[in-house]
Amino acid sequence: MNNIMKFQDVEDLLGGKDALKVSLKDSLDQINVIERGIPKESLLKLIENIEFSIKDIATILHVSERTLKRNELLDTPIADQIMQLAILFTRGFEVFESKEAFLEWINLENQALGDKKPKEFLGTSVGRQMIEDILGRIEYGVFE
Repeated sequence: MNNIMKFQDVEDLLGGKDALKVSLKDSLDQINVIERGIPKESLLKLIENIEFSIKDIATILHVSERTLKRNELLDTPIADQIMQLAILFTRGFEVFESKEAFLEWINLENQALGDKKPKEFLGTSVGRQMIEDILGRIEYGVFE
């Protein structure tokens, strides 16, 4: 998959150009969206696309559900985490070659994570990086 397709996939996961109010063509576009803030509409599309609840996302983002429901534009720290989640899920869908397979995997206990579910590690940048590392190993057939 080429980089342009990856940016398009992240954009699609966040509800597309209409929800984001911009097209994601490169990393600079992603940074601009993060700095401007992510519209609540994009967050709601992400929640729908990854089949999480607003409560799940609030826990992952370390904010209240009320904050997510109340704000029409989610500020930079929250927007950054939302973008990271969209990028991670796009990568997971790519590695597993299907949304369904990745969503199943993220909810299963994983030996590399101390027999915890990958979903439990989404709330920190270190945890997301651990998941990314595991995805890389899966992609290259290294399961240690």
